[in-house]
Amino acid sequence: MFLYLDDQQEGSPWSLSAEMRFGPGSFTDPGNNSTGDTFGLHKAWVGYSISDTRDLKLGKSQVPFGWKTVNFWPGDLLLGGYGDQMDVGVKYSETGKNTRYQLAYYHADDWGETSTDTMDDNGHWGSSESYRKVHTVVGNIDYRVAADQWMGVSLQAGELQDLRFIDTVPAEAEISGDHSAWNLHYEGRFDEFLLKAQWLDIRRDIPGETSEIKNQRAAIELGFDATERWFTYLDASWADTDTAGNDSDAVTAFAPGARYHYGPGWIYLEYLTSNGDIGPDGDIYEADFSAIYASIDYYF
Repeated sequence: MFLYLDDQQEGSPWSLSAEMRFGPGSFTDPGNNSTGDTFGLHKAWVGYSISDTRDLKLGKSQVPFGWKTVNFWPGDLLLGGYGDQMDVGVKYSETGKNTRYQLAYYHADDWGETSTDTMDDNGHWGSSESYRKVHTVVGNIDYRVAADQWMGVSLQAGELQDLRFIDTVPAEAEISGDHSAWNLHYEGRFDEFLLKAQWLDIRRDIPGETSEIKNQRAAIELGFDATERWFTYLDASWADTDTAGNDSDAVTAFAPGARYHYGPGWIYLEYLTSNGDIGPDGDIYEADFSAIYASIDYYF
């Protein structure tokens, strides 16, 4: 179950947004969540509008890296760890007539001292007993190339904290890994049709691992607004590894789906099929999987 809160008083520069998730079906994980239970905050930020085009957000907010899929599960597919990212820090955003900028610093990916955010990255950034993402700087810029078309590039780089010996290793020695990624992306709308595409190049030097994780990924999203209530779409992605010792072949994943706006929320019906996935180390492995998903949102 998801509980949302979005509030901004008319005329006030301050805003607030929060989402809490409850229950074992809400992608919570007691072993890695800061709460130690099957509930937690997926996002929670306080915003301040500097002007009509500039704002700041403090708290747990969407990482400005490429574009987000229609539904993070199963839509993230092989974007795993770089799709629906929500991390804890501060983000500055500015929107112009033909440009959009975001610059952010994220101290960690969750609230706790050792927790990792399972609620959105779905276990693609380590665990409370291995490593987690910290001290990450993210930048994004988008440029309007036509009336409803944008091209952009995103960059992020940061450190990885070793959590294997958190009780015995001095704090200054815990930061022993690093990560970086860049993303080239496109978004376009053509009347009722939507097209998105992006390419990612990823590097991770994980504490305790001898080989640097290296892989490339690509994703595309096609959408069609059939009516004001119905939206049909296809999320597809591809990934290939360059990590030494990983002999996995290139893998692909597809998730066609439909979304219906019934009033206070959305109903989703989606099919997922893939021949591979992304592990906690951020690398690729082969695994055949298929499933049908049905879900419903309700906004209070």
